[in-house]
Amino acid sequence: MKNKIKTLKFLFILLVVCALFLSSCNLPLRARNNIVITSPEEGQSVVLNQEARVVSFSESSVGVESVQLFINGSLIHTAYPPVGAPEEFLADQPWVPTIEGNNVISVIVTDAKGNISEPVNILVQVVPAVAQADVTPTPTLTSTPEGLPLTQTAQSGCTNNASFINHITFPPGTNVSAGSNFTKVWQVNNNGTCDWIGYELILTSGDLLGAGSPQALPVISMGNNANISVDMAAPASPGTYNSIWRIRSDEGEFFGPELMLSITVPQLPTETPSPTPTSTLTPTPTFTATTPAVSVELYYDLTSIAAGAIGSTTVNCPAGSVVTSGGFAGANGVRIYNSTMNGNGWRVYGFNNTGSSRNITVYATCLFNTGGTTDFVLEQQNVAANDYTHFEMSCPGGTIVTGGGWVIGSTTSVEIYNSTRSGNGWQIYVNNTSGDTPLVNAYAICLSGASGSTAQVSQSGVSVPAGDIAHGEKACPGGTYATGGGFATNLGVIIYNTSFSDNGWQNYARNTTGSNLTLNTYATCYSP
Repeated sequence: MKNKIKTLKFLFILLVVCALFLSSCNLPLRARNNIVITSPEEGQSVVLNQEARVVSFSESSVGVESVQLFINGSLIHTAYPPVGAPEEFLADQPWVPTIEGNNVISVIVTDAKGNISEPVNILVQVVPAVAQADVTPTPTLTSTPEGLPLTQTAQSGCTNNASFINHITFPPGTNVSAGSNFTKVWQVNNNGTCDWIGYELILTSGDLLGAGSPQALPVISMGNNANISVDMAAPASPGTYNSIWRIRSDEGEFFGPELMLSITVPQLPTETPSPTPTSTLTPTPTFTATTPAVSVELYYDLTSIAAGAIGSTTVNCPAGSVVTSGGFAGANGVRIYNSTMNGNGWRVYGFNNTGSSRNITVYATCLFNTGGTTDFVLEQQNVAANDYTHFEMSCPGGTIVTGGGWVIGSTTSVEIYNSTRSGNGWQIYVNNTSGDTPLVNAYAICLSGASGSTAQVSQSGVSVPAGDIAHGEKACPGGTYATGGGFATNLGVIIYNTSFSDNGWQNYARNTTGSNLTLNTYATCYSP
């Protein structure tokens, strides 16, 4: 027993001596600096001599001072936060690949105290664009194809196929300002057995809209999803413009679905000037003026959300218009949990629960030439545990409901399956699968200072196949204007796109269950 007490005393004295020694050294606490590259992904291919973007997310306990981008060990770009030294910083840095083959991307963060993180490295493959590739004879297949580079010869006997997944940007019917530049992005899946190497995107009909055809595609391995983007420009003249594209293999085979773009360049409302009076025998000239026509236009913005992060953006309606509703288009794996009016615009929040960056597009529906203003009515309550909850808000007397919104929280336990007009107000239904009682907000958007009324029209019973997607769309009747819209689905159907389209409303839905389910689409129509 005495020996045990002596041992404990010795350990105690040793600990005190070590503590005194360390304090005399005055060692500083090391800052916590972390960084992750969210785009491109490890092993992804990028095109030679075409600008790529390296996106990274860094965090530091003492603040991020700068982020340095290295390619094959050479510093090519340094990014600085716009204000101060935030604890979190999303850097988007340009890089034009000039060396074909394997390239090492390295990113380093420096904090506000000068501490430098360990580099984070990924390996990407730089491939030539189709127009840059040398025309050489196809190599013959050897008896041992293992180890051959991924060429069509090494893939002999494979099958080309593709399936359409989603309009990431600019769903059909989107309004685009005259003369503006924009980027159309389709999400597709390579569901064939060939890797797409040296493949192209070809315009097969419609308008080029300032783009080039063919467009080189990056290498896309079989079984993988890919975002195919084309930079375009809207025409200067009002009208509806369509552009249809297809994928073509390096052997000239067209395959997969038609990838369609349909945009509308709106005719901006104009005022007709009063006639200039002329000197006549009439003692008093008559002045007339034409009241500008009521119209609805869609405005949008695209933002990227880093892996495992929350992101948001707001789209504002222009001067002379009022926001009446809004919507979103979210990539697979992004939970949209906030879609609400914000000022004279629309704000959307999304949580990206995937391992790579994902995009969301936010839409604001804007009403012109009514002379009115919009505001919202809010109902807020804690939803029932393991049960369904119904929210319903009415617009006050003398106002007109034009749309609705909601905030359901970033946790996946709360699912919204109904968001529709109800009387002169709005309603939502949610299901909570947890034992908690989280707070949920529901909104009705109300137009005041304008005459007229709104009514709801619906498209019912669109089938959403098990594990698949479906699209529903309903237009407002002639002489009325779509100011908002909504949906009603079975549980397990996730709405990933809800937005204004062709004077109506559209929804895209994904069925996460093993049974066929139903999607109903609703449009709110304003009669001045």
